Amino acid sequence: MFRAANKVNRIEKNKYSNPSNSSLLSYSQTTDSLGNISFNAYYKLPQDTRQFFLNTSYNMPEKLNFEDNADTCTVNAFFFKSIADTVNNNYAIKKIFTFKKNDNFFDIKEIKK
Repeated sequence: MFRAANKVNRIEKNKYSNPSNSSLLSYSQTTDSLGNISFNAYYKLPQDTRQFFLNTSYNMPEKLNFEDNADTCTVNAFFFKSIADTVNNNYAIKKIFTFKKNDNFFDIKEIKK
């Protein structure tokens, strides 16, 4: 029963957005039984990716709305070449970032797998 209530809690926290001038397609937040917060974020890759990943990771706390709500969290970021690829979850790149609050800023680390 606890798992079912926990799953309902996670589903209710799903967020969907289509912000203008943003490659963020949607995201969802989950919290496990230990209180660890994780996000799944879905992005459309732009034509020019030179600064894209750096800018995207620095903007995640604001765009995913955890800058004031979490001291630490993990973001699983999925990057798609087209919106049509999201239908079959056919992502081109997956990156995992960890965020740990340090005063008013986050220390950001990419987990390499």
